[in-house]
Amino acid sequence: MERSLYIGIIQPSSPPERELLEKGLEVLRKKGIPFKSLVDLEESPPSHKAFLLYEALTCGKFTHLWAVRGGAGAWKLLPYLDDLFKESYVKQPYLPQLIGFSDITILHAYFWQKFGKKG
Repeated sequence: MERSLYIGIIQPSSPPERELLEKGLEVLRKKGIPFKSLVDLEESPPSHKAFLLYEALTCGKFTHLWAVRGGAGAWKLLPYLDDLFKESYVKQPYLPQLIGFSDITILHAYFWQKFGKKG
C-alpha cells in the first residue's frame, strides 16, 4: 500500500528569510499538499539541527523531507547524526525522500553511504 504524501519542511543548513519561507509554504497550501514545517527561523547549533533531522527521519510520519534552503553548515550535522543512529535501535530506518540541493548534497551522500538508500 502506498503511503499518503506528507512533507516535512526542514532546515539542516542556514535559516531562511521569513518572507520567502511563507511564500513557499503558501504555494504548498494552495496546491493542497499536506506538510508540517519544522523550521526555526533562528540559527541553531548543529547538534540541535541534527536531532531535529533525526526525529523527522525516524518518526515515520513523512514521505518526503524538503530542505527549505541550502546555504552552509549541513556537513556539521554528520558527526551528530552518526551518534544518534549509533545509539538508536533503528538499524535500517524508513527514510523519507530528501529534497534539496547545494549544501544539502552532503546529506544525500551521507544517507546513501550509511543506508544504501537514495536521499
